[in-house]
Amino acid sequence: MSRPLVSVLMATYNRAAFLPQAIESVLAQTYPHWELVIINDGSTDNTRQIVESFQARDARIRYVYQANQGLAASRHHGVRLCRGKYIAFLDDDDLYLPDKLEQQVAFLEAHPEIGLVYSPVQLVDREKRVLGMYPQQPARTFLELIDGCTIATHGVLVRTACFHQVGTFRKDRSPAEDYDMWLRISQSYAIAFLPECVGLYRKHETCMTQDVFSAYAAYRRIYATLLKTGRLSQEARQRVSRALTRTVRVLAVCHYQRAAGSLESCRYSEAARSYSAAIRFAPLVGLHVPWGGSRHLLYRIVRPYAAWLYCGWRALTATRTRRRIAYYLVTGGFGGVEMYLLAMLRRLDRARFDPIVYFSCSDLEADRRIRGELERLKVPIQPVSPEGVPLSQTLGNGGSSASHALPARSRVLRSSRVKQILLARVPQGVRAAWYHAKHVRRTAEYLRRDAIDIVHVLHGHYPSLEAPLIAGRLAGIPVRIADVRLRPDSIHGLPFVRKGLVRLAATSATAVYAMSQRMANELVTQCRVARNRIHVVRLAGIDLAPFMDPSLPPLTKAQLGLPPRCTVVVVPARFMPQKGHGILLDAIAALQAKHPEVRYLFLGDGPLQGDIERSITAKRLNSQIHFLGFRDDMPRLLKAADLVVIPSLFEGGPYVLLEAMAAGKPVVTTDVGFTREVFVDSQMGRIVTSNRSAELASAMDQLLAAEPAMLRGMGAAAQRQIQLLWSQEATSCAVPNGSPHNGRNT
Repeated sequence: MSRPLVSVLMATYNRAAFLPQAIESVLAQTYPHWELVIINDGSTDNTRQIVESFQARDARIRYVYQANQGLAASRHHGVRLCRGKYIAFLDDDDLYLPDKLEQQVAFLEAHPEIGLVYSPVQLVDREKRVLGMYPQQPARTFLELIDGCTIATHGVLVRTACFHQVGTFRKDRSPAEDYDMWLRISQSYAIAFLPECVGLYRKHETCMTQDVFSAYAAYRRIYATLLKTGRLSQEARQRVSRALTRTVRVLAVCHYQRAAGSLESCRYSEAARSYSAAIRFAPLVGLHVPWGGSRHLLYRIVRPYAAWLYCGWRALTATRTRRRIAYYLVTGGFGGVEMYLLAMLRRLDRARFDPIVYFSCSDLEADRRIRGELERLKVPIQPVSPEGVPLSQTLGNGGSSASHALPARSRVLRSSRVKQILLARVPQGVRAAWYHAKHVRRTAEYLRRDAIDIVHVLHGHYPSLEAPLIAGRLAGIPVRIADVRLRPDSIHGLPFVRKGLVRLAATSATAVYAMSQRMANELVTQCRVARNRIHVVRLAGIDLAPFMDPSLPPLTKAQLGLPPRCTVVVVPARFMPQKGHGILLDAIAALQAKHPEVRYLFLGDGPLQGDIERSITAKRLNSQIHFLGFRDDMPRLLKAADLVVIPSLFEGGPYVLLEAMAAGKPVVTTDVGFTREVFVDSQMGRIVTSNRSAELASAMDQLLAAEPAMLRGMGAAAQRQIQLLWSQEATSCAVPNGSPHNGRNT
């Protein structure tokens, strides 16, 4: 007898770091008759390339791409694509054990009366260290499931017929769409529990999880719907009613706790709204909150109302002395933009300003590093999508799976087929406009919720992150800053809707920062930004004082592990395509015979480090080039240099050029960003055309052959120039329209 086909459904979103391990765990199954359906929910990383590499190895893998809609929509779509008799689920960062499918298929084949079987999974951390087992107490009936979700989604195997009978995942139940699904199946089919562990459930800092408010709001909708169906027995109705009461009570307590935190931070408007929500959910919420003071019944009942009135009165009468700033950063690594943000936050006057960072990073190592720095600075983080739409950030209840995006509030048509037919008749431009409008609306809701006064968007490239600027205008935020960090791209080739969105974002910004006059001109000609909104701020946010500090000693050659008589050339650049390491290696190879005493110190890290190391080996430059990695002692390192080389192919403005000049070092740099606007004299070093190794080698040769006294004179001239520019921008670079920033603390 032929073995039944099992469809394994996997929805993925920007998890390229974990996705290969998840796919490998399916390939390793002892049960061979399966198909793997991968739904790419709008990932912006290299997910497609990873899946295609596995497809070349195994034809059982199917790949589908869709615009980002969230986990519930991905599962809803994926179930309809599955062809197997049974359907299993696997999140993109979790793992199956090898006999998972073998065990569960054998059980369902032997028990045709069972519609769903599930097994426990091990909770593990990033390094797969075991944290525990889930669930501890399994549920086998509908009545037991009402008390809470005890089913891990990737521990499940379901008959496809169950979905034909009860329907597929409901998008409006996110982030608890899986719990809603298991409840509906348990009403019509028997479910079973096998005690053998079948997978690993990875818990780590980048888990796509929902906040407790969204999770319990979904539970509330689920229980309310169950009470309206009329299909419940008297006992089931009582249990659902009790569960609904518990859920509403938890929502009330959560709102109360949020209100208490807002009150402690003197955010009275936000506190009043949260107290109001808590009282609306549970008029006697005070009875469910532990108090440190009196336990008198009347006191416990009245205190939330008194706090609500007090916060409302303070919000109406008090003048806030602290203004809330939301910094937007969507990045793929740790470089100049990220250091710029951290420098701003370190110098920010916390007595006047209260920062929050709306943040997304596709690189796991950089994400961990930036989050660690923000935690040390005690700056809260609000996760956002790559488009800048805020996501929720804390785990909800009892193992319910998380969604990739915020739960949609719009009503959905009951018939998916009718919806698809109607959507097919809507022009693509209208659908795109509606899609962006939803993003703007949700972003505005979060900005209002966080009581933001200033939105400061850091554009790693431009145009990007239109939603925060438009949403800031919609939310009535008085100061909206677009800070362009890299050379902007032309908008002329963009689709009509996106082009209109970029134009609207540009008019929504009260100020647009450009790192150079060249960039300002390009913003006007290529992006049609109004010139009167643009302000050239070259030295904004950077702290040059440590580099100019004469009391700070340089690192010695012995400390760096270098020969005592060598010439030290520092190359401070992340290993990224734009940094031009390949051109520099060609130049070093051309100079190797003439300057064998030179030692080149490569600072930083990045995805191209392996390729650069192989190129160094092929060119036989290993004895001259040393990798020092990411360093936090840049002032001392630059002071130890005889020469600094910046080979970038393109930049908004290389901040390391400013740091090297402040440290009093001659520089060989390519003509990128604001280089010619700050590096105005050839007596400070050399400027060469980017992407020309021969010209770079010639400039390096001139300075390496120069006398040490000449190099010191160049460095002193560079330091005087940067001191002049820094003092000018510190006093003249005020941002209009009420921004509190200036050139030194922005």
